[in-house]
Amino acid sequence: MLAALHARFEGGRVDEAAYEKALARNVREIVRKQVEAGIDVVSDGECSKPSFMAYRAERIGGFEPRIPKGGMPAPGPVDPDGRDATMFPEYYRNVQEHSPFAKTVRVAPRVCVAPIRYVGEKFLQRDLANLRQAMSEAGAEEGFMPSASPIPGDANEHYRSEAEYFEAHGEAMREEYRAILDTGLYLQIDDPRMVSSWDSRKDMDLAQYRAWMQGRIEHLNHALRGFPEERIRYHTCYGVNFGPRLSDLQLEQVLDLILTIRAGAYSFEAANPRHDHEWRVAQKLELPEGKMLIPGAVTHSNVTIEHPEGLVLVDTGMIDSLPELDEAWKPEPHRLPDELVSRVVAVVNTHLHFDHCGGNRVFPGIPIHVQARELADARNPDYTVQAWVDFDGATYVEHEGEAELLPGIRLLPTPGHTDGHQSVLVDTDDGLVVLGGDVAYTFRELGTGATEGQRRVLELGALTWLAHAERPAIPDHRPAGS
Repeated sequence: MLAALHARFEGGRVDEAAYEKALARNVREIVRKQVEAGIDVVSDGECSKPSFMAYRAERIGGFEPRIPKGGMPAPGPVDPDGRDATMFPEYYRNVQEHSPFAKTVRVAPRVCVAPIRYVGEKFLQRDLANLRQAMSEAGAEEGFMPSASPIPGDANEHYRSEAEYFEAHGEAMREEYRAILDTGLYLQIDDPRMVSSWDSRKDMDLAQYRAWMQGRIEHLNHALRGFPEERIRYHTCYGVNFGPRLSDLQLEQVLDLILTIRAGAYSFEAANPRHDHEWRVAQKLELPEGKMLIPGAVTHSNVTIEHPEGLVLVDTGMIDSLPELDEAWKPEPHRLPDELVSRVVAVVNTHLHFDHCGGNRVFPGIPIHVQARELADARNPDYTVQAWVDFDGATYVEHEGEAELLPGIRLLPTPGHTDGHQSVLVDTDDGLVVLGGDVAYTFRELGTGATEGQRRVLELGALTWLAHAERPAIPDHRPAGS
């Protein structure tokens, strides 16, 4: 499928019969898996649409491709001049240099040069037929078909004004909307730009951006006029921008506007560290009768602790090495990004072995939380690298036992690997998470409960991260020999 999509949209040869057969087969598989997972309202996974640009190029006439100087641009959601990239230039420069979108289907930017018309009937009817057939075979009673926003994102050289351009594009898209609804499916309007454009619009403050949103909503509602609102879902999101996402709009800043869109249900991002608290917004809001919220349950991941009071860093790794360490351990130091360092308000050392405190030196004046026993031991010869513990500006906060670091973040002594070892307990909406450091090297070792610290972690029965494990797990108590 992927090879065929590349060929179709990048000028290669395509065996059309084989492609259509593979497309139908993949849609059936996608729908079957959704039904097996317990999803009530299924979709075709947009299997025929490699991107918004490719999809619109196939279905909307009146445009011509324009390849920019320098060749086809690499697709991707990151604006190199956006708010986030300005705050985190080092991080986003790395994203640009190692783009996860480098091998995706590329389509030349288009410009409107003639009257807009809908030309995608053949492709639309094929997608509708594939979805209906897959639903019938899988036993799915309800389904939805995503469709692009009526507001174009391409440049205009034909229409005299933006309003005329938007009107014409909306009228063309109405043909697709009507066909989807006539088939008995729900129509989903996909409109990420409604909120994701905030990252790029640095020329606007929030009030100006909300006014810009209201203008778009007027065009959107005009394109949806006369259609049954209860059969329409509206989706917006912050894009697939893998990064700190610090500039994202908050749901409470825009939800009142989104609810004015002619739709019965509203889908939005809700499961990453920037937005997983926003379920509370709905608690403060009286949802209009007949309206439904669809908070997204799957999204991007992050391994830092995001907290309203700032960023807490657990252990600092090694930012460089020493000849004697290279000879004995062959470590791989990693520099801490400047953008991360600037946002850290507290450091926690689970213990002070050199591979966990080697970056402490970049945080002079920042509180470093450690168990008092651990700090005392670390000041003994041959325990660790002394210069990485007692450096100019080192500000240690010594704890004697359990302590609350911030609301929702606690420190728990877990002796064993060292006498002063501690773990970090984080309360999340999904339950307790334990950052266990070196309480054990593996979950098999942790399950033995051989040390006091391991037994304390096992008693919590919580999702646990270990410094030397690739992924977290909820550990089982399995005594040695069992």
